[in-house]
Amino acid sequence: MVHSFRHPRLQVRAGTSIETMQKVVVNDDANPFELNSDSFKGRGVVRVREYTGVNKAAAPSSKYFDEHPDKFSIQIQGRFLTPATADDIVFGNTFDAPLRLPTGSSIAMNFAKWFDPAIELDLYADKPTAFSPLVVTMNTLNVQVKPDTLPPWPSPSGERIEEDPSIFDIGAGQRRKALCDQHKRKSFEITPDMVFSMDFYNEYLDFDKCAIHIPGFEIQVLKYWDGQPLRFIAKMRDDSATFFIIEFTLVDEQETDDNKAEDSQPIDTDID
Repeated sequence: MVHSFRHPRLQVRAGTSIETMQKVVVNDDANPFELNSDSFKGRGVVRVREYTGVNKAAAPSSKYFDEHPDKFSIQIQGRFLTPATADDIVFGNTFDAPLRLPTGSSIAMNFAKWFDPAIELDLYADKPTAFSPLVVTMNTLNVQVKPDTLPPWPSPSGERIEEDPSIFDIGAGQRRKALCDQHKRKSFEITPDMVFSMDFYNEYLDFDKCAIHIPGFEIQVLKYWDGQPLRFIAKMRDDSATFFIIEFTLVDEQETDDNKAEDSQPIDTDID
């Protein structure tokens, strides 16, 4: 069933589980929300170009977008506290019910596989999924050994983080290709003294216009949307732990008056 609102607006939430998710202030570069659980300690910022969502306290954009065409960004900095290899932690999407896929979806899926060769898609399942190893799918990744407190948030004015995958013994331009090798991922142990700074972004998913743009092709998402949120989830491959969730969904402007800054609270506190 296609879901429709008279005045649809974007809402963004984040948390370390479905139960703990809260609204966040979008494009708030200097004030990252916190993400704390037994499995992950960190913080993050969500950016959306030309944001017109339900939280009016958010800035309409970010300096992050000034020199780049990307439409959104999910930037996270933190520690994975659960014992894992680089193959164990995946990042992607899962849905609670079958998707109503439009004509041309196969083109979009082929493009996704070209863009991220390690992605595993099952979009025709009763509960569709699309996941890739986190160390492969992140557009930018910087991993440093910092055994004490987290370093300062690197992007208070929308600065982009710098790629540094040297901990994997590979160069900055080689990470995504090199770590498509599952054996290499399985041989790398992730430990709690490592601080992961990561940024997931692209110019293809346009939340403001509710559309997917890929070269030579466009999908108007609202025509097929059934009300399910789009959740980006970092978790263990075997579902034994969830690290963080970023959720994008549409709400009816007339059904919410939660437009004040105080309605977007930090997600847990006391980062060690």
